[in-house]
Amino acid sequence: MKNLKYLDDDDESHDGMEVRIFLSLEFLILRKLPNLEGLLNVERGEVFPCLSRLEILFCPKLRLPCLPFLKVLSVQGCNNELLSSIYRLCGFTNLILSGGEGLTFFPEGMFKHLTCLQSLLVHHFPKLKELPNEPFSLDLEDLSILGCGELESLPEQIWEGLQSL
Repeated sequence: MKNLKYLDDDDESHDGMEVRIFLSLEFLILRKLPNLEGLLNVERGEVFPCLSRLEILFCPKLRLPCLPFLKVLSVQGCNNELLSSIYRLCGFTNLILSGGEGLTFFPEGMFKHLTCLQSLLVHHFPKLKELPNEPFSLDLEDLSILGCGELESLPEQIWEGLQSL
């Protein structure tokens, strides 16, 4: 499905009735969708109300909508465009980021609104120099960093509540 741009069609209604999709979906994996731009073509009010876990693997054009019930987000094949849209997902507790071969910095403001974040895994960002020097979640307890050979320092704000590093 390399030409897929959205998971829905572009119509907001069928026969005068609003279409509601994925009402019971709890876990979604998006893998190798090179042209996927968004989950929905037209962002509607409450979407994916039960989605608690989302895995994104190699979807370079994807931008994420607001997913207020999401708890776990895993992204493999990171790029700035996708990472820039993470700030909209303020309620999740676990974030796994891997495969950012060309990235030297994370986008500014990416972690700013992640107030519920408890666990952060950053894996295989060989050129990453530093994590953003911005407020991190006070709930952050677990931080794992693997394969980030050029990482020079961690911001002071990150140390406050850590239980494991």
